[in-house]
Amino acid sequence: IETLDVFDMKPQDDGYVPNNLSYSEKTYTKKNGKKIKREYFDVSRQLKGTEYYDYDKNENYGASRYLSPDGILMSRYTFEYENGKISKKLGFDGTTDELLRIENYKYNSKGFRVLKEIRDHLGSFQGSYTFSVDGFGNNRSLEIRNEKNESILKETYKIIKYNDNNEWLEMTGFINDIPTTFKRRTYE
Repeated sequence: IETLDVFDMKPQDDGYVPNNLSYSEKTYTKKNGKKIKREYFDVSRQLKGTEYYDYDKNENYGASRYLSPDGILMSRYTFEYENGKISKKLGFDGTTDELLRIENYKYNSKGFRVLKEIRDHLGSFQGSYTFSVDGFGNNRSLEIRNEKNESILKETYKIIKYNDNNEWLEMTGFINDIPTTFKRRTYE
């Protein structure tokens, strides 16, 4: 089980420290590392919803379902692949099955995701997330653009703690050199 906790930061003494929880996720995986489900929690650690992953015959994510805490299907997703990587994710309403959202993904030469582009059901651009990553796939920066393709957030990351595989366990996010987020990833 992988747990991700994200906190905002507050000034204290001569620096900044993690403050309030912004959100939390728990990801459950099979022994081969494939996701079974991901639980999403709010600031009080109350369950907001769970995404369950379904696999195709090649053991790729074929679809997923997002359920409310009381088991109501809120949305479902299908995945398309290119060169063994998810290239597109389609999001559908859980009640009407209407297409709501299209996510397109791009990867660098090492296979790490560097772009998530969001479009509405008509294909109109709604925003994007651009990631820069190191050689181990750790995020080093994030830029978010809105529906007008205007940059609305640029955050850089300083990794504080790594595991034995050089994957981040703790990192601080900075906007304009000011600490804004603290992320902690733990494993059970």
